Amino acid sequence: MKTKTAKDRFLFFLSIVGVICMVAVLINATPQRKRLSGSSSEKQSTESVQEIDILHAFGNNLVRMGHATEYDIGVFRHVMDVHTGYTSPAEARAVADGICLAGRGRLHRGWTVRVYLVVGDRPSAQCEM
Repeated sequence: MKTKTAKDRFLFFLSIVGVICMVAVLINATPQRKRLSGSSSEKQSTESVQEIDILHAFGNNLVRMGHATEYDIGVFRHVMDVHTGYTSPAEARAVADGICLAGRGRLHRGWTVRVYLVVGDRPSAQCEM
């Protein structure tokens, strides 16, 4: 088994951040939905849908790039669970940090990202956006 060096871990982290930033750029380039002019609850609902769309884009891109096997979004608890095929907590931390770094400033509801390793039923890494 090859031991990962600090350089390998750093490059891994950069690749995750790059993938997520690419998704963020694509999201910002797409036309935003028109905000509702009704009550504040309608505006909050529209913002929630936009945030969920952003999280789905992050999750789909992580799965497509092989950094995650699946993801779940808990709308009522404001939680995004990401399941990886990794066995190292450092790799899980890199995934969590990459998602939170890309999500800050775009998400306004205090989302929590939890990343799970291939083994175990508890999150290996967690961060707040």
